[in-house]
Amino acid sequence: MRRRLPLFGSSFAAADAHPCVAQLQTQTVNYKLREAASPNREQQDLNLGIGKDFAIFTPVALLLKFSFMAKYNSEELLQSLHTDVERIAAAGRFFKEVDKNKMIYTASAEKWSAVQVLEHLNAYGRYYLPAMERAMTEKVTGRAPWFQSGFWGDYFTKSMKPTNIYEVKNKMKAMKAYSFANSLNVDTVVNEFLRQQEELLRLIGMAKHVDLGDIKVPITLTKLIKLKLGDTLRFLVAHEQRHMIQARNTLKGLGIATDRFPVIVEMSQLKGALAAS
Repeated sequence: MRRRLPLFGSSFAAADAHPCVAQLQTQTVNYKLREAASPNREQQDLNLGIGKDFAIFTPVALLLKFSFMAKYNSEELLQSLHTDVERIAAAGRFFKEVDKNKMIYTASAEKWSAVQVLEHLNAYGRYYLPAMERAMTEKVTGRAPWFQSGFWGDYFTKSMKPTNIYEVKNKMKAMKAYSFANSLNVDTVVNEFLRQQEELLRLIGMAKHVDLGDIKVPITLTKLIKLKLGDTLRFLVAHEQRHMIQARNTLKGLGIATDRFPVIVEMSQLKGALAAS
């Protein structure tokens, strides 16, 4: 029987299925194996960011690492997200100028083409965009000046957030439902992506009039886990930033000049992500 922990309002068994949590569990197991092979682990303990006494207990390690959740001025957070999405939309317009054969090209079956990356983002948008609007319309709240991130929302966002404007270092395997065969219509995918960015900007505008912490949105994996609206927006934007860098690098690897591709993440955001990692 799976115990439900009131602290998080959902079972760890359900949360463990999320790719971000699975990644940390793998990191923990690898850490323990390395520890057995090397008696001197003090420096590695510091690099990992968690004490070795707790490394075997992923939930406890998570709690220690993220015991103080980030707090944001709601207006400033939404303005920052709005700016991020505008950059992402500008990057999306860049893809309209790329040769379609390059957009669908992939070096191997294990790697995505640029259009597959965009369709992956579209699939998440098809779920989260209506889910956020539904959550904001179904529950009437007043605007709150401050937003405090939740445990899972902060963890998922920081796991997704790029720490480098040129590459994505912490690789994650996408769920099968969000991976697509390379037989997509480039114009259809790119146009939907751009429409979704317009919709996301509209929802960020709606969010200015509600409590970002009081409204909850279920994640794609299970309705048992709900993120605060503010965290859902943060996660969705970080996820888009991550994969836009991936798509850019895919095209660059094909010899396409990407000097006009917008910088997706501000340096100040990168510093914050590095400090949190």
